[in-house]
Amino acid sequence: MHFCRRRSHPSKLTRGGDLDDSNFYGVVRTSQAFASVIVQNGGGAILNVLSDVTWYARQRNSVYATSKSAAWSYSNSLRSSLRDKDVQVLSLHIGFMDTDMVRGFDILKSDPRTVADATLDALENGDDEIAADEQARLAQRGLSMEPAYYLDRPPLAYP
Repeated sequence: MHFCRRRSHPSKLTRGGDLDDSNFYGVVRTSQAFASVIVQNGGGAILNVLSDVTWYARQRNSVYATSKSAAWSYSNSLRSSLRDKDVQVLSLHIGFMDTDMVRGFDILKSDPRTVADATLDALENGDDEIAADEQARLAQRGLSMEPAYYLDRPPLAYP
C-alpha cells in the first residue's frame, strides 16, 4: 500500500477553499437565493453547471473534483426538495468546453453552442441531469462499469 507522506502546501489549501467557495458554496448560495423567487413565481428551473470530474478525480484536480461532487450532491438534494414546488433542478456535466479557460490547451473541447442547445433541450424535456459531451457520458456510465471508470482512468490526451 502506498500512503502520501507529504503535506499539502498551505497555498494549495487556500486555493482549495477558493474552489469550494465558488464551486460549492456559490451553487448553494445562488440556488437558495433564487429558489424562493422561482417558487413564488409559480415554478421554473435552476441549472447547476458541474463537470465530468464530478464522477472521477485525478491528483492534479482532486480539490476541484471534490467541490464539483459536493455541488452535485447538493443539486440532488435541492431537486428532491423543490420537485413538488414545480422547480426543475438540472445538473449539467461537461468536460472541456472551448472557452477562454482552456485556450491554449491541446485537448478535445466541446463547442459551447452545442452544449447550450443540448442543455435547453434537457430543460424542455424536464430532465434532471445532462452529460453534455462524450467524456461526461463516459464518466457517468463509468459509475456502474466493472472495473469502475473512476478507479482506473486512462491517461489524458494532453501533456
